[in-house]
Amino acid sequence: MRVAEAVDNWEMVIGTEIEIEGIAEISNSMSVIYESRDKKGIGDLIKPSIFVHGDQLEALVQRLPMPLAGYVGSEIRYVVKVRVLGIVANTGYSFAPLKFGHIYEIEFDDEHMGKQSLTVNLRLKNVVIKVNRALKAAEVKEFKKYFPEFDNMVELKKYLESGNSLVLLSRVLEADISKHLSFLKRLNIEFELNESAIENGLWGMP
Repeated sequence: MRVAEAVDNWEMVIGTEIEIEGIAEISNSMSVIYESRDKKGIGDLIKPSIFVHGDQLEALVQRLPMPLAGYVGSEIRYVVKVRVLGIVANTGYSFAPLKFGHIYEIEFDDEHMGKQSLTVNLRLKNVVIKVNRALKAAEVKEFKKYFPEFDNMVELKKYLESGNSLVLLSRVLEADISKHLSFLKRLNIEFELNESAIENGLWGMP
């Protein structure tokens, strides 16, 4: 998606996952991703743009196996073409309403070093179950660690056997899920994996 397209439709994309390509000006206090960097003169605003607060992008540049050449003459440390996949949030500013609040992947495309990609955050999953049979007491006991709010095993048994879809686990790394699925498979419990939604506040900020 182009930066201009995302900004023009900012109310629709807030809190959603998008992939953006643009030119990033990166500093240790804030980074800005522009549609392009064409500029008439000093002080002219370049719009549209998407913010990345703090030193997030600078820290990612430091992780690259092949260092990028620094940008000399201002607070800006690097100017580089980027492709960012992540969740956008609302800044509250009318002139630049979007920022990347959560980044999954980023690609830096530098004129001299070529393309370099990083995985920033792994995806999280929810494990949702549905029990369609009566459970034995020993089986109910195995669910206790997932539902610590139930002290009474009879009440837990009723809850599990309600026939409703129940969240067994939320926001779990994909790499950590297998040990939980083996227990469900052994008990022949129906389950599905869903993408965990990023927890957004009033302004769509994780």
